[in-house]
Amino acid sequence: MSKFQLILIVASVVLVAIIYSLPKVVVDNEEDAGGRQANAVDQELDMEAGLNMPAHMSDFTEEEKAEIAKLRNEVSSSAIASEINNAANQLAVLYQKYSRFDSAAHYAGILANNQPTDANIKQAAFLYFDAYSFSVAPEKVRSNADRASDLLGKVLEKNPEDLEAKTRLGLILVNSPQPMQGIMMVREVLEQEPENEFALFNMGLLSIESRQFPRAVEYFERYQAVNPENEEGQLYLAISYLESGNNAKALETFSRLRERVSDPEMIRTIDQYTERLK
Repeated sequence: MSKFQLILIVASVVLVAIIYSLPKVVVDNEEDAGGRQANAVDQELDMEAGLNMPAHMSDFTEEEKAEIAKLRNEVSSSAIASEINNAANQLAVLYQKYSRFDSAAHYAGILANNQPTDANIKQAAFLYFDAYSFSVAPEKVRSNADRASDLLGKVLEKNPEDLEAKTRLGLILVNSPQPMQGIMMVREVLEQEPENEFALFNMGLLSIESRQFPRAVEYFERYQAVNPENEEGQLYLAISYLESGNNAKALETFSRLRERVSDPEMIRTIDQYTERLK
């Protein structure tokens, strides 16, 4: 699955105003200390990772499947802490490579719990945020948001100026009972760093979700000034122009983007929107 397809899954839901079925509370979730309970969740992780879903088996090479089996066995059965931690880290990296964020986050969480260095906690926090961002089932959205919030809070306790962590926590809070707190956090990031790409992109998406299309145009124009080559940003800028009633700018942006993209999903999306302008 391409990066655009992943973003499109989320953004398409935003565009019809049902982007996330989001958490109501933030609670502390304990990860199992030594990875001893890893087998209990492996079946669920397999389903999410595609390991026992034939349609997705091609994502992993035969060598990678064998390596995954070996590493998971080390996490669940090794008596040596360093082996458990090394295997968990390798699994997190391998699952992340194929955008299996639930599985990547689970093993990164084991590593962060066993070896709570700043780097390990941040890695787990960001992977749980990714898992949250692309979750569909409400229970997975809630659990991933809870775990991401807890870990991001720990990152910010150590370093309140970590703008990457602050933006992610703000985006989770936007869809909680404290939405304005989240919005203010992301705005504070942009006050400190006006060209922060992640904050600009997501504020643009949030503006689309709330149907504030002129504001979405503002954010995506700023985003394009920072990252003019990003195709997803150009697409959402074109959509924002269209929904704001600026058909000429929308068509110009869609047409320019259509000439350079190769992703079939994006091409199909552009063509569908362009049809509306004819």
